[in-house]
Amino acid sequence: LEKKVMKKSTTLTTASEPIADQLSVLHSKKVVTIHNGFDEEDYTGEAVPTAKFTITYTGRMYPGKQDPSPLFEAVRDLWREGMISVNDFEVRFLGSNVIEILMPMVHQYGIEELVNLYSTVPFKESISKQMESSVLLLLKWNDAAVKGYYFGKTFEYLGARRPILAIGKFADEFVDQLLMNSGTGIVLRDTGEVKACLTRWIEEFKHDGGIKTNFDPNTNVITRYTRKRQAAMLAQLFSDITLKNKTDILH
Repeated sequence: LEKKVMKKSTTLTTASEPIADQLSVLHSKKVVTIHNGFDEEDYTGEAVPTAKFTITYTGRMYPGKQDPSPLFEAVRDLWREGMISVNDFEVRFLGSNVIEILMPMVHQYGIEELVNLYSTVPFKESISKQMESSVLLLLKWNDAAVKGYYFGKTFEYLGARRPILAIGKFADEFVDQLLMNSGTGIVLRDTGEVKACLTRWIEEFKHDGGIKTNFDPNTNVITRYTRKRQAAMLAQLFSDITLKNKTDILH
């Protein structure tokens, strides 16, 4: 069915480079990547930073595909060592299924006082929660066989301009390079790395009121992923195809 639909297409578009590569091979056509992006107008409001060191995750959870255990283990260890307390530290998840998915894990690690789970909130409130946070949590897709699956929140987090903590077992060329090139965060793979990073960030937060390590936003890179820029790419693609079709007819 896909081949029938694509047969008469001049050009294909998709939202990630790995999928573009797959489509190009399958259909032998030009494929252009246009990312989901974020809308700059969603981030024009002011957000007062939380007094606590706050890590926020927004969106659904995909059990078996995402793994928050390195974070939960690190939080448990830091709490036992007296590095954090309920008065100055919080992890919060906001999403339609996070309570049912994560509550057993939170109980397992004994960190109920430090991790708060909330159901879905309106989009504007979700953005506000992101902007007021100390750190934004991105749980990468833990399936080496699936490439090119990016969460929309990846781009939302860029718009929020807050440090991003990405956790996942497998390397993801796009996400890993995006965080590095944009200066917006770090990708970690195990409990030890997460614990060391949080220790450093919490110390900076306590002494400087903010995070400096692995966070130096590059505006030029971030603005490449605005929806305005992505829409401009699509508009240019339409123009190029239309011009080519006119030229072909004339000849």
